[in-house]
Amino acid sequence: MRALTLTLWLLGPASAAWGGEIEHVEARHQRGVFTVDLEMVLNASAERVEAIVNDYDGLLRLSSAIVESARLPPTDAEPHRRRVVYRSCFVFYCVTCAMIEAVRFPAPMQMHTQVEPEGSDFRAGHSEWELVPVGEDRTRIRMHSELEPGFWVPPVVGPWLIRRKMLAAAQETGGRLEQLAAHD
Repeated sequence: MRALTLTLWLLGPASAAWGGEIEHVEARHQRGVFTVDLEMVLNASAERVEAIVNDYDGLLRLSSAIVESARLPPTDAEPHRRRVVYRSCFVFYCVTCAMIEAVRFPAPMQMHTQVEPEGSDFRAGHSEWELVPVGEDRTRIRMHSELEPGFWVPPVVGPWLIRRKMLAAAQETGGRLEQLAAHD
């Protein structure tokens, strides 16, 4: 389940309207760590959503803020790894940052990621994703993410702005997921 993962709070503006709904978004910042909780429902089957978000080479399709994505070679300890490069702007300050993550699947329709600091622009981070079927063609996505950037974040980027960007990113990504699920 991807990518919004990472860091939806870094994603850009929303695109066209979509049929899903955002049920909950909460953003917090403490001691340099950004925490985001999101719950939304998409008009797409959980199986389709899971297939799309686990296409690491195709994550560019999910957000205008993702400028590069790729599946990385496995290691002995981590068979599933990915690299995602984001570009986001806060007023006049723009940042391009890379995130390398180990991805684990503890149960069907669940994904946990762990930031690999080496090669990433983040000191630490992790996320937990869950896809829950809601009827035949609807899916609830629950996400919890904690990220510690290794780059300067403007002081004005507090929980209010992160929540605002998160809402816009969730709308864009949700709309794109629904479109891809309908046409793939």
